[in-house]
Amino acid sequence: LKRVNGNKAMTARILGISRPKLNRLLTGELII
Repeated sequence: LKRVNGNKAMTARILGISRPKLNRLLTGELII
């Protein structure tokens, strides 16, 4: 879980996307 959270933060910083949007995208990918 820590790795995943770290990756989320890194991805959010690189893409410049807010965390809520990033979480939505990741959740969508997991559901699909």
